[in-house]
Amino acid sequence: MLHELLNKKAPSFTLLSSEKHPISLKDFKNQFLVVYFYPKDETSGCTIEAQAFKNNFFQFQDLDINLIGISPDDPKRHCEFIEHYDLPFPLLSDLDHQAAVSFGVWVQKTMYGKTYWGIERTTFIIDKEGIIRDIIDHIKPNEHPEKALESVKKII
Repeated sequence: MLHELLNKKAPSFTLLSSEKHPISLKDFKNQFLVVYFYPKDETSGCTIEAQAFKNNFFQFQDLDINLIGISPDDPKRHCEFIEHYDLPFPLLSDLDHQAAVSFGVWVQKTMYGKTYWGIERTTFIIDKEGIIRDIIDHIKPNEHPEKALESVKKII
């Protein structure tokens, strides 16, 4: 299902930011947007990924690309994560997993023989018309920002 979204309109969403303000996909109309879904704040992989996006943030900004992260964490936890690592981009709370489901990243996973539902680390490149132009999945957390930048540069 995930790659069926490629070259189609991105699913709409309205989620709370760390400041508890609603942010919607429509807020980025006529703008490029990179949306990265990640499993959980303050875990090793997600921290590496967030810091890598932070380290590349100004390159996204120079290209006039907006960046947001989405996970099931609540706004308070996002606020702490942002403050802890001085992240310059918003993190949105998908508490009921509706955005993750609509983007196809809420999946059944297995770890240490236990099966559970969670976020599949995935990045979506969305163009000015709201079309998903690229989907980056099955990648190491620290490689996501560079792959996203490479993708964006091919599209703009």
